Formats: sequence, structure tokens, C-alpha cells
Amino acid sequence: MQRRWTLLVILLFALAMPLRAQEETPDAELERPFLIYHAVEVLFPQAIQLEIAVDRPLFELESAALTLYIDEQPPDQRSLDLEGGAFVVFPYSALRYMWDFTTETVPPLFSVVRYRWDVVALDGARAEVEGSFTFQDERLIWSRQGSGRVRMVLGALTPPPPGIQSIVLEAHAHLEAITGQGRAYNWLVYDSIVQPGCAQDENGLPFAFNRRGDGGVPCDPALALQVYNAQGYTVLRRPPELAWDDALIEYMVRDFYAQVWSVSRPRQWFIDGFAQLFHIAPKQDNYLIGRAAVINGDTFDAAGMSAPPPDDPDRRIIWRAQSAGMIRYLIARIGLDNVYRLAATRDPFDRAYELAVGTSAEAAALEWARWILTSAAPTAYGVTPYQPPTPTPRPTFTPSLTWTVTYTPSITLTPTPTLTPSQTRIPSVTPTPTLDLPTATPTVTPRPPGSLPTVTPIPPPTVAQALSDPSVQSAVLIVLMIILLALVIAAWRLGKI
Repeated sequence: MQRRWTLLVILLFALAMPLRAQEETPDAELERPFLIYHAVEVLFPQAIQLEIAVDRPLFELESAALTLYIDEQPPDQRSLDLEGGAFVVFPYSALRYMWDFTTETVPPLFSVVRYRWDVVALDGARAEVEGSFTFQDERLIWSRQGSGRVRMVLGALTPPPPGIQSIVLEAHAHLEAITGQGRAYNWLVYDSIVQPGCAQDENGLPFAFNRRGDGGVPCDPALALQVYNAQGYTVLRRPPELAWDDALIEYMVRDFYAQVWSVSRPRQWFIDGFAQLFHIAPKQDNYLIGRAAVINGDTFDAAGMSAPPPDDPDRRIIWRAQSAGMIRYLIARIGLDNVYRLAATRDPFDRAYELAVGTSAEAAALEWARWILTSAAPTAYGVTPYQPPTPTPRPTFTPSLTWTVTYTPSITLTPTPTLTPSQTRIPSVTPTPTLDLPTATPTVTPRPPGSLPTVTPIPPPTVAQALSDPSVQSAVLIVLMIILLALVIAAWRLGKI
């Protein structure tokens, strides 16, 4: 009977569980989260794309508003067209809003922008969510380096290697020293695969793409310039064949000498090769590439080296190696300091070159091709502006028949004593103590009687004098105590027997 009652209670409890669950379901639905997600993406530099998703179908939403907080500008609030901004309508709603900028409203580059969503459903559910983002070109990873006179912001697909700042600063200090000029830089450097500012669509029109590259908005190039110039950036793009530090160093060399070269008009090979000279690490591969090009007949003639480098990547490598090698040839011919003077001259380049080298600039390519096959070429390729100065080769003057020989009386030197120390020791006038050593053989001479002192015998110590010594007294006392102790022990044992 008791077993039946137990089964009945279990059955009633099992039937009551579904009823209880059905009663709690409506409350659980009301407590489910209303916000699903929110996101933002910068379509640099033209717009930002903001998205939000809520757990209600579109027909259950009442309104959606978006507010943007940009730097010191007043908050800007905009109401969304729900049907126009929805890209998902059921079973939940996802809204997207494209916020365009103008030259007056565009945020400062790398500034933090805040935004706020306010979405209301018909049943009273509300999503009030805030977020922030950095206004930058999100196609690249940006890193800031340097401070003071040389600052740089580098954008790359992967973080640039460390140590670029110290390398560029060393080259900058050296250029200031040899030119006597002061230069300050604030660079924004793009990697070679990304075009700064507005990109181009399939029709060649300026366009701002999203991260995936499958959407975006038309772009205003003037807006990109406004973004860069507002903070004083000089926008550069790293050439694909150059490392980050080499690209920045070559830019600095051209900038330091831009004013002078606008007057002297050097040949293109000199400009490019001289800029490569200031690379911190000498490029020995330029020697190997140049030598192989000479042997294979792939070098450029004077006209080719006076023109800009070719677009073909393989030919461009040879052209740059040859331009660097022609500068090395000049260093071996006239010395590094004279190459500096040739770069800094304001005279027409071809005339200054002929005066410095002694041959025409037209022959430079041919002379380099002959010189690189000599044994002296590898040493010249290792010269850098950062090593200690070496003696400059000087021309040897040969007397000509037009010289007039004049007589100049000679001066007869009279020897005078000086205080200059020399390797040959000179006798000193200062007296020096000398040991007086015996020169004769010693002999034994007997002394007369009584000449030696008489030795007085020392009497032996008495018992009284010995006992007066404290150490002797202590020793005697210890011996007596030992004897007394032995007697006491012996008497005690005899008593026990």
C-alpha cells in the first residue's frame, strides 16, 4: 500500500512540471536580451559604417537614432529610416548606417570618435549602447615611432621591424652635419601595396572601400588631403624593393639636397646612387649584381642611366645597382669628401663632374663597367659615410718646363740641447748614488788582547724567583688540586670495601 502511494506522488509531480514550465515561458521571453551586437568600420577617409542588431523583427521596431561625438565638434544626431537601413528584417533586425564626412566635419587622423545607438521597440524594449573607434585607415596596422625632430607613423600589413627609429636618426644627424642644414620631419608612411587616401574602383574613380573590399562609397581626394595636412603629415609610400629604413633615408637625402639639385641638375644615376650611399649597412649585393650585369652585357648606357629607373622590376634592380656602383667608382677615383662637394655644387653638374673627375659625365657608365672588374672595386663598395675618415687620394704633380727655378738660401741648423726624451739614453747631469763594492780580497787580521767585550755569566734562577711567576703558581695549584682529588677518591673506595 505504501509503495502505491509513493508512485502516485511521483506521477503527480511529473505532471506538474510541464504546467509550471508553460507558466514561466512568457516571463522568460520578456527577459531575453534585446541587443545582439553593434559594430563600426572606417571607410577611410570618406565615411564610417555603423551597424546594430536587436532581437525583434523589423515590424516590431518603433525608431532608431544615432549620435556621433567628434573631438570638439557639437554632438551630431541622426534618425534612421528603418526600412532603408535594414539589411535583416526577420526573425531579428539588423540596421546599417553610412555616415559621410565633409572637409569641415572629418575627424582628425588617429583621433578617438564616440557613437551612441538608441533603438526602441513597440513593446517598450530599448537598446541604448555606446562605443568608440579610432579614425584611421584600417587597411593597415599603424605604429608610431620617433619624437622631436623626426617623427614617423608607419602603416603596414604586419608590424614593421624594431630599430627603424635609431637607424633613421643616425642618418639624419649625419646629413645635418655634412650639409650644415636643419630638417624636421613628420611622416605618414604607407606600405607599398596600399595607395594613400582614396583608392580606385574598377572604372578608375576614387573610392573608399570597406575591409573586405566588396563595398564602400565614392571618395573625395580633397578630403584625404585635408585629413593629412590638418596635422602636418608628409605622406610617403614605401617602394616595394626597399626596406623601411632605406626608403626613409633615401627620402631624406633627396630632401636635404633638393634645393641645390634644382640648380645643378645632376644626372638621375647620381641622385639615386648618392641617396643609396647613406644606407646604414652597405649593400654588397650591389657589387655582385653590377659585376654580373657587366659580364652578361645587361648594363645601361649613359642615356639609360640619365633617365629615371625602369618600371620592370628586374631591370630596375640592375639600374639601381649600377647607380650605386657608379658612386662607388667616384669615391675610389676622387675620395668621399670630393663626392660630397660634387653633390653640393650649384654649378651645372656635367661641368662640375668634369672638373672634379677629369673625364666627361657621359663616360661614367663605361668607366664604371671597366672598374668593377678590377680588384679595387670590392673595397670601395664597403665604404660608408659613417666610418672614420680615410686619407683622400691626391693627384701627383709633375714639374713642367714652364716653371722658374729660384734660389732660396738654406738654413744651417746649430745643435742645441733639448729636453725631449728620445729612444737613445743620454747621460744625466744629476748625481746618482753608486754602491761602493769591495775591490780587494778580504784578509784575516788578529785583534789585540782585551779588544773584545767581556761576557758576564747570567746566574741560574732560584726557587723563590720561579714561584714568583704567576704562570708557575697556577700550574702548581692545579697539580695540588689533582693530587687532593685523587686522595679523596681513594679514601672513599677504601671506605666502601
